[in-house]
Amino acid sequence: MNVRGKLFSAMAVLVFFMGIAYFMSTQIYMRKNIPPLVSAAVHEKTRPWIDTFQTYYVKHGRSWSGIDRTFQPFDSDPTHSAKSEQIALFSPDGKLIYKTGDGVSESEIGQGLKEPIKVNGQTVGFLMFFDQEIIHIIALQQSIFHEMVHVSIKVVAGLSVIALVIGFWLSRKLTSPLHRLSFAIERIAKGDLSIKLDVTSSDEYGKVTAALNRMTVELSHSEEARKHLIADVAHELRTPLTILQGQFELLQQNGEAIAPVMLLPMVDEVIRLNRLVNDLLQLSLAEGGKLPMEKQTTDLLMLLNRLKELLGFEAEEKNVQLILTSSVKNVNLFVDPHRMTQVFYNLITNAIRYTPMGGQVSIVLSEKFGTNESDIVISIADTGPGIPAEHLPYLFERFYRAENDRSRYSGGMGLGLAIAKQLVELHGGQIEVASRVGSGTVFTVFLPSQKHLAAAF
Repeated sequence: MNVRGKLFSAMAVLVFFMGIAYFMSTQIYMRKNIPPLVSAAVHEKTRPWIDTFQTYYVKHGRSWSGIDRTFQPFDSDPTHSAKSEQIALFSPDGKLIYKTGDGVSESEIGQGLKEPIKVNGQTVGFLMFFDQEIIHIIALQQSIFHEMVHVSIKVVAGLSVIALVIGFWLSRKLTSPLHRLSFAIERIAKGDLSIKLDVTSSDEYGKVTAALNRMTVELSHSEEARKHLIADVAHELRTPLTILQGQFELLQQNGEAIAPVMLLPMVDEVIRLNRLVNDLLQLSLAEGGKLPMEKQTTDLLMLLNRLKELLGFEAEEKNVQLILTSSVKNVNLFVDPHRMTQVFYNLITNAIRYTPMGGQVSIVLSEKFGTNESDIVISIADTGPGIPAEHLPYLFERFYRAENDRSRYSGGMGLGLAIAKQLVELHGGQIEVASRVGSGTVFTVFLPSQKHLAAAF
């Protein structure tokens, strides 16, 4: 059963039980309030008879003997009119003891009202009371009961029909957005990411619709990124594979012994392929949050000093001045030193590579204070040619190069910055870039200061 059927069934069951509740409540109300009115009228008429019979029973030695000969009704009492009343007295075992008048048969008296006669809490007889007015009241009561039953059934039936019609309309209205959503999801499952639903409400359906639209946009972007990734990987693999293929074909055609010098280009390409595969694997693990991290308390200033010494030779070869300054002492962070070394190694080598001879690369370590905690800020600035503003938003994407015409051998494969961004974010930080053509580029890394964690270790 679909959701619409379930909603309609639930409403139908609810209407059924509400109808039963209404019917029962009206019957209980009538039976609780109408009979006391009749009983009060009957009690007013039967009370004198019951009192008289009780008095007779006590005076005659707690016996009904001789009542048919000596009992005097109320004919002599001017205040009591019993002309329309007929009574019959029965013993506790149902035997007729006394009956007034001959105008009414025992069967008619049997249609009257039965009242017990009690003496000291013991039932000594029953009074059967017959009166045309009381009979009319009882008939009216029964007529009212029957009429109310019919009216209640009609009201319940009418309200049920109206409620079911409204329930059917509501079930259609409530489930129509689900049909739209299911249709859109089926389209998305078949690969149609261009579908977009109109958000027509601000309720839960509207929120789900908006979330589905956002998901479609993200899936579309992911699909585009996947296509670009495949194209970029294919492009990166094609050149080394083409070189390897050409070298092998050349060696095969020559049919001579292979000199070691001829193997060097092929070894370089194999190394390049291996580095590409490792970078892609590392980036994939980092993006999925599955890259193993070995965090420990690390002196960040000491780490940067080691990198400065390591890359100092490369900077000297290009006649580039490499400077490290710090306004913070004892910068101990709880990080993975190997991953952080990889981040700053990539940023510093890029800065040296694109800084012209006689230029300068500055590494500045400082601290930025916020409301509740502080950040350690590492800025790496060069005096290179700078990067055009239109390229800055895409620098951290995979395989993106600001200079498409530069050599892949001098410019890398376009994965270093993407890996650096993921590694920094895995440490709870962020990385930014600012540049102006002709004035150089500044990469800034923000890492949360966790001195209390460092002290715990």
